[in-house]
Amino acid sequence: MKWLAALVFTFNFVSLSWAGLPVITVSGLDVEPYIIKTEDSELPSGIIIDIVDGVMSRIGYQPKYSISVWARAFNDVSKGFNDALIPAMKTADREQSLWYPEEPLLSLRMSLFKSKNEKVAWDGVMGSLQNARIAVVRGAKVSPDFDHVMDSDLFKVEKRTNFDLVMMAVAARRVDYGAADQLMGLWAAKNYGILNQVEVAKPYLESVPVYIAFSKEKVDAEFVSRFNDELLMFKAEGGVQKIIDSYFSNSVLDR
Repeated sequence: MKWLAALVFTFNFVSLSWAGLPVITVSGLDVEPYIIKTEDSELPSGIIIDIVDGVMSRIGYQPKYSISVWARAFNDVSKGFNDALIPAMKTADREQSLWYPEEPLLSLRMSLFKSKNEKVAWDGVMGSLQNARIAVVRGAKVSPDFDHVMDSDLFKVEKRTNFDLVMMAVAARRVDYGAADQLMGLWAAKNYGILNQVEVAKPYLESVPVYIAFSKEKVDAEFVSRFNDELLMFKAEGGVQKIIDSYFSNSVLDR
């Protein structure tokens, strides 16, 4: 009877693709350049998509993506409608319904951007931002320390609706800084042709690991462990860095 139970579980977990590989359904949201969904393409692209594709192929699975808004993506996976969620930050409450590999897909490098060659006071201490004008995306989290003082009078917050507008404000010197993940900020600047007008103000604010999280309703711990092991090897072979480099020239990335 064990083989019958295993068979039932397998068909609950996956279906077969036209290529003959079992399919794992992955929910996510459009967050460029990590996940890119355009109207003229049925398939999403992006750094995280390419990482997941690469690792899944190594363990013999084909991802099928459903890219929507965060609330829907999280609900679909936490309730077992889909198998996996990207990108996901690890929290105690989410671990009640989701498996997380030990290894993150990558880490977001939360940063302050400034105009190219502009001298600024930022030295890694929040007090050095006193009286600065800082553009942030409305409703977005930046880093614990930054978020803690954002509602104080230490610096002036100028809210924008997206990272494109944040980076344009930095390039035009309408603000002193823009707060964003390094790659998200650079991608927005690249899309608007202002990449040579902005740069990261060091040091970075914080490094935030992001994961693929798996539904406990659909996936077992053994599968998560297999994914984790292959992800580690994929990173060790330079696979993740090669993917990142394919979206940006080496001259704009700080390692």
